[in-house]
Amino acid sequence: MALVQRFRSSRASWIDAAAIVAALGVGLALTRLPLLPLAAALVGGAVIFAILVEPLIGLGLTLLAAPFSALERFQWGLPLDSSQVLLALTLGAWLLRGLARRQVRFCFAPLLAPLLIFTGVAALSLWNALSLTAGLRELLKWLQIIAVYLFVVESINRNRLPWLIGMTLAAALVQAGLGIWQFGLSDWGPEHFAIAGTPFYRAFGTFHQPNPFAGYMGLALPLVVGIVISNFKSEISNLKFHLLFPASCFLPPASCFFSPASCFLLFPCALLLAGGLVASWSRGAWLGAAAAMAVMAAFWPRRWWLGVGVVSVLVVLVVGGNALGMLPSVVRDRLADLTQYAQFYDVRGVGVNDANYAVIERLAHWQAAVDMIRWNLWTGVGWGNYEAAYPSFHLLNWPYALGHAHNFLLNITAETGLPGLLAYLGMWAAIFWQTLRALSRTSGWQRGLALGVLGVWVHLHVHNLFDNLYVSNLWIHLGVLLGMLAIIEQAKDK
Repeated sequence: MALVQRFRSSRASWIDAAAIVAALGVGLALTRLPLLPLAAALVGGAVIFAILVEPLIGLGLTLLAAPFSALERFQWGLPLDSSQVLLALTLGAWLLRGLARRQVRFCFAPLLAPLLIFTGVAALSLWNALSLTAGLRELLKWLQIIAVYLFVVESINRNRLPWLIGMTLAAALVQAGLGIWQFGLSDWGPEHFAIAGTPFYRAFGTFHQPNPFAGYMGLALPLVVGIVISNFKSEISNLKFHLLFPASCFLPPASCFFSPASCFLLFPCALLLAGGLVASWSRGAWLGAAAAMAVMAAFWPRRWWLGVGVVSVLVVLVVGGNALGMLPSVVRDRLADLTQYAQFYDVRGVGVNDANYAVIERLAHWQAAVDMIRWNLWTGVGWGNYEAAYPSFHLLNWPYALGHAHNFLLNITAETGLPGLLAYLGMWAAIFWQTLRALSRTSGWQRGLALGVLGVWVHLHVHNLFDNLYVSNLWIHLGVLLGMLAIIEQAKDK
């Protein structure tokens, strides 16, 4: 009955009708095929139909499939992973429906200008690129960020936002669960991921590397924390209700974020994501998460001095606990190595051993990026071309590129020159400004979401001092968060 009403009310019903006809045609055409191809075709047809009917489903499936890109490339060597196909279908369905209804508009996309400016300035460096393919791949990445941002702004309203939040967190929770299993429950892992002195292995999810997996955990955890602490008072005052009625924990996603049950539902989610972050054994991610939580604690109270006091207490507790040896020795040793990563010095001629290999390797790539900047200050070596240009700038004992400089600010400056760096910093200044404005103008769950997004931005930039998180389709996640930020601003203005 609901489907019939949808056909009657929608001016774009011909798209839904065409999808049904196409799905039936494909099903009839494949009746003679073996069972497995037939099942795959039917599932594919059902997915396409669902995306055409509701593009938000396509975005949810894209977020779920995005972390599997590295695994798919490793297993099948395909040039295009499933998340890219799903994203193309989602954006195509959205545009088709919008054109049919004559409702494609971007009346509230305040970050569109800085995103386009950075993308345009960075794209100018492609004229000097050694590998145009690598440059176009990087350009496509940022065009997808813009497209996802516009899709969320135009098609998701405040009432549908909880579903998008739930889909975003569900995708991260799948990876967190897999990572914890890899860490201590699988009893097996790649030899180079083994944690010395323990029976555990560094978690990597489906990313094939612990660092991007850790980055993903760090880009999801602040969202949960922000939403939970925004409802902290209501959670405490309604604690007895949930103890008496445990079934209230199983509310639908559209309401759980704004009800007292959110604490009972989201606390386990936060613990799972934090567990995945710890299991990654990534120092950069740990530092990024600590910075994110500190900034969120500082901005949580509306009176800034209270927030600064909370952060000061937390810092004293952590530093004091470390000094008194209250932290596990293996964790203290891991944190002590962070001081080496904060230094920058010439590593030519430095002896390499098992203890300093990771640090020297990273510094060698930083040094190569600095040389690229020195020789190409204004034009860069070409967007996405760090790896292509690396053979001309590498140090003697480090001939193989890691794909990027393991410091995004150095990486973007080396590739796009000083203009690209300034455009990148200007874009993020605009994003931080809008985030802080949303934080000051909203309340309740919306303020919690803004606080969580602020934590995500902090983690991204701190972690990017040691890595590059614009990899493995993580940029789709960032595009969604930019759209969420615009939605709560839009709801407030209305």
